[in-house]
Amino acid sequence: MRKLEKLVLIVASLTAAIAFAEGEGLRFLKPAEDSLSGWKNSSLPLGNGWFGANVFGLVDDERVQISHNAALAGQKGRDGKLAASVTSALDLRFRFDGEGEVTDYSRTLDFATATAFVRYSRGGVRFVREYFASHPDKVLVMRFSADHAGTLGFFLRAEVPCLGEGRKGVSTALADSAVLDTEQEIAVFGERISSCARVVTDGKVTATGAVLRVSGASEAVVCFALDTNYKLDPAVFLQPRDRKRYTGADPRAEIDRRVERAVEKGFAAVRRDHIADFAALYGRVSLSLPGAEADRGRPTDELVRERRGGRASAWLEQCVFQYGRYLLVSSSRKGALPANLQGVWNAIPFAPWGGGYFHNVNVQMNYWPAFAGNLCECFEAYADYNRALRPNARRLAETFLRAVGRYDADEPLDPDAWCMGVSSSAISSGRPNRGSHSGPGVVGFTTALYVDWWEFTHDRALLEREIYPAIRGGADFLSRIVAETNGHFLAVVSASPEQKN
Repeated sequence: MRKLEKLVLIVASLTAAIAFAEGEGLRFLKPAEDSLSGWKNSSLPLGNGWFGANVFGLVDDERVQISHNAALAGQKGRDGKLAASVTSALDLRFRFDGEGEVTDYSRTLDFATATAFVRYSRGGVRFVREYFASHPDKVLVMRFSADHAGTLGFFLRAEVPCLGEGRKGVSTALADSAVLDTEQEIAVFGERISSCARVVTDGKVTATGAVLRVSGASEAVVCFALDTNYKLDPAVFLQPRDRKRYTGADPRAEIDRRVERAVEKGFAAVRRDHIADFAALYGRVSLSLPGAEADRGRPTDELVRERRGGRASAWLEQCVFQYGRYLLVSSSRKGALPANLQGVWNAIPFAPWGGGYFHNVNVQMNYWPAFAGNLCECFEAYADYNRALRPNARRLAETFLRAVGRYDADEPLDPDAWCMGVSSSAISSGRPNRGSHSGPGVVGFTTALYVDWWEFTHDRALLEREIYPAIRGGADFLSRIVAETNGHFLAVVSASPEQKN
């Protein structure tokens, strides 16, 4: 490595350490447990909108779990019909060399730079791992280093989770190009998932089967990308429910290009652009609560336990506020699918509630920080999604009005009229049923977000292109299914389970 680039890397690492010391983040003094509970409660989430990653920080057998909102498996619903459910996309497994006692261990996630770190000492060597998910370059970057030359070594393999249910996966490793590729097929939706991990190191790389081996190194950078053949397009939602198929191009060639471009660009430049991109959104808001400094730097799990025991922490509250903004920036970026029930993170074969988009409250909860937290651009991912499903949602609106006897042939529906069921997914806009909970009322809840979009931007171009058509179309539908009740206009066939005892 050239001296100048090594100097840039040293400065970048020092900058990240200073940023964490000064800003909000998560801090743990032990690895996350390699389990669903560990994933949920203490792994470190990263995301670039395109996909998500959870870092466990395990010393010997590191796990980096990868998620994608279009990685869907087929699951039978209560009606016996096949429904789409988000599934875990991939696990990257690292087996690190090393023996002896581990000391001075810490795991941190710095919100300001969207970077995770794992640091520990072993056998007289200080090891540092750095992870970030770049939105501009659409890659996950992992840099491992040791402060003694030749002491870093590890095995890398990819693990396809949740095999079965028509899902097939195969991995290949190539030593000459230091590349680990994975291909998956989920037959039920004609889905393909491709990934590529490429290692750049000052050590030696060998391949055995589907495993890469790095040895004799002082540092190694792993550049990773994953995508599917999903394409956000109205045609996907208009397809019959029992014949849903992905319509995008095979992702393999594009995945390889992303990794190649990032490697050629170099670690320092990819990291610089990642931080600049993330900070341009996250850095707009700061919060300083009285008394927060007293708990700065304390482990997050300790503060959470104390909070459950009744001790309040202004630092913890401050971090929770910024954590919500961090998660939204990481999981909802224009060009990708919007944040679902779990943002862009899921390690479960079939995500709770399918990992879909629930318009009776959850979509709204996801996107409140977009406006109050000065992150309006993050709402554009949802706006693109809503626009894509609206042609089918218009068809659903007419079908619903006919079913409840409120269709008037003399008053044609607005071209932008729409409605949907409570839940939707990457391939379905749902279907409101007469008497179903929330029913058509979700249109009102959802268009309220568009009102917020206008209130926080006052962007007339957005008003004409996005905001007003969505509000006008929703209002046209709602005006046909409301009735005056005690001086208020209420949806005739709509209720919420949260209103029932």
